[in-house]
Amino acid sequence: MKKPAYKSYSDMLTLIDFLLEHIADLEWRLPYSSSFSGTTGPHSTNRRLCGMKRKTIVTNASRLLLYFVMAIGLILSGSQPASAISSMTEPDVIVASGIPGTSNTYFPSMERLADGTLFVVYYSASTHEATNGKIMKTVSTDNGQTWSTSVTIIDTPEDDRDPSVMQMNDGTLLVSWFTFNNTTTVRQVRTARSTDGGATWSSPVTVGTSLASYSAVTSKAVELSNGDLLLPIYGSIVNRQEMPRSTAVRSTDGGLTWNASTEVLLAEPIPAQNIGFVEPVIVDLGNGHLYSLHRTLRDYDNYHAWESHSYDNGFTWTQAVRTSMKAHCSDLLLLSSGLLLHTWGDRSFAFSGGRPVVGKAIPVGDDWDDWQTVGIYKNGGVGDMSYPSAVELPDGTIFMVYYDASRGFIGGTYATVEELSKQDPHDRLDLMSLYTSGAVQIDTDMTWTTASHPETGITGAIDGSFSYWNSAFRGSKSPPAAHYELSFQDPVTIRAVGINMRPDYTMSGTVSYSNDGTSWTTLRTYTNVVQNSGELDLIEPTAPVTAKHVRVEITSSSQWAGLTEIALFGTQPPPGTKIDLLSLYNANQLQIDTDMTYTASSRPGLGVTGAIDGNLSYWYSSTRNSSAPPAAHYTVSLGSTKQLTAIGINLKPGYAEDAVVSVSADGTTWIPVATYSDAVHQDGTIDITRLAAPITAAYIKVEITDSEGWALLNELEVYEAT
Repeated sequence: MKKPAYKSYSDMLTLIDFLLEHIADLEWRLPYSSSFSGTTGPHSTNRRLCGMKRKTIVTNASRLLLYFVMAIGLILSGSQPASAISSMTEPDVIVASGIPGTSNTYFPSMERLADGTLFVVYYSASTHEATNGKIMKTVSTDNGQTWSTSVTIIDTPEDDRDPSVMQMNDGTLLVSWFTFNNTTTVRQVRTARSTDGGATWSSPVTVGTSLASYSAVTSKAVELSNGDLLLPIYGSIVNRQEMPRSTAVRSTDGGLTWNASTEVLLAEPIPAQNIGFVEPVIVDLGNGHLYSLHRTLRDYDNYHAWESHSYDNGFTWTQAVRTSMKAHCSDLLLLSSGLLLHTWGDRSFAFSGGRPVVGKAIPVGDDWDDWQTVGIYKNGGVGDMSYPSAVELPDGTIFMVYYDASRGFIGGTYATVEELSKQDPHDRLDLMSLYTSGAVQIDTDMTWTTASHPETGITGAIDGSFSYWNSAFRGSKSPPAAHYELSFQDPVTIRAVGINMRPDYTMSGTVSYSNDGTSWTTLRTYTNVVQNSGELDLIEPTAPVTAKHVRVEITSSSQWAGLTEIALFGTQPPPGTKIDLLSLYNANQLQIDTDMTYTASSRPGLGVTGAIDGNLSYWYSSTRNSSAPPAAHYTVSLGSTKQLTAIGINLKPGYAEDAVVSVSADGTTWIPVATYSDAVHQDGTIDITRLAAPITAAYIKVEITDSEGWALLNELEVYEAT
């Protein structure tokens, strides 16, 4: 079953109809749990829920329930939230400002109190790491539109850094931070409580920890269902040269004491790879399931965030695993709709240099990679910024605060859940690979290069990066018009075109497509537009179009004409002719050797030929009634050698599998052509592997080496040279 992506608030009614219509599709889709180990259907599994490729596993039944709750929640909330991201370069409001030459604002943390007050604490100091830092607060009683004059709430003789604030169920406020002793350079985590709404605060309490060399904190404590508080911290045990680790310390008395004996490991460093963990954050997902993200120290792991899970209210944690997100100081918030919001300082350089604030909201259990990252605030490559903190307002709007040291303020931006929760259709063509293989040619006069930035050049506009220098430039302004044309060897079906011209400069131009390179149809005309870094302007025709040529012309530009990125979304037919495997099998001209022979009278599409029947529906597949390992195999003997040009595969839709696809001329010597690791394919899709050059082969073999539940191959397609 393929769930629809909703594009507008009104689509929620359509979504509910969809849910009701597909309830019956849940037959055989058995629930996962950490204790379930049944083997009574192709979805059964004995894998423990943990951070793998799919972060946590959820069933179609739970997904349907979640989307149903989301839809009802949005409808009952009244009108669509009024606020949306209005600018990536300017905040909607200024929450607090520094005093030029005296102090600046850093590291904000925000909590929405039970009475609706927005309560923000932050580090006030002369520099990012100073000796005179203190903790200040400001509040808003109108959902962030206006803010009170900031006042000091914590100012010990030491430097008081990186504060966070949370409110317990009994109304008590807890501020956590770490101190830096200017004489001994010792860093220790402290907490303080307020029982009068933040007017007065208790004396600081030191958090017990095994991190004897130093300990620090960035994110707020989490109150668990049993009333315990769990505070994520980080640091080193032996000395500052040791790679840091993430831990959590528990308080069972509302933050009055924090005993080192309660400390648990969240993420263990990997010294051999120079990977250490700092700035952990924890969110309670319910039913004892906690989720944590960890920033990696400096750039040793190319800025990737790692994740870990607990399923027993934080007493034990899974081993941390790498995510694809290059995240600096993450913030996590579970929304009333059931979505999990992650905001962070981005280090992918896709939106700009420095640390722009970005985020996304996804259903709990979905893969972060299946949802688009959304830009929130950026400032021209500034590194000393971000550290976002978010709250949900009564109407469902999200309000986020962050700091920008170069501009001396803590800013705030409003966003709707809808714009932060955009599914990635995963149909973006890999233009760079197509160009490298010769399947697409580039004709352009934007050929300027420089030795200091080798990423600049004609492929800069198709390399998938929004970094300023990952662009194609012409060494002059327009007019005359600059052009960038893609010409495909085979026609492509285009669902959408994404364009990012030279950001932050005024540009005019057109985007067009053609089948013959002579007659052109204009998709969009730009007149004196200024595009933001990291943002694709998505052009979606009323219906998909077929084309062999796509052309961008920049007719006028305030500076050198440039194109930072062009993206095409859609499909490109595989090269060659598709072999009708089922017809050959039925004519006894093709043989199949497989252990995926399971059949069921209630599912006639399952069987040996399910993987070659041309039907991409889930129940038209080949499977066996056991998981892999041991490896499951599906081998097709074509009867004679063919010149193969491409192989298409759909593994087990909605579930992760590891697999290897190989070809052979004699059935003995095999050439691997595609490898899948924790691949989660979708219903109705085919992953096409285009061979760099035709391969002579008479056999194709798919080996499924690891599977969630029963090993299953939904579809195999084979293409030969025409």
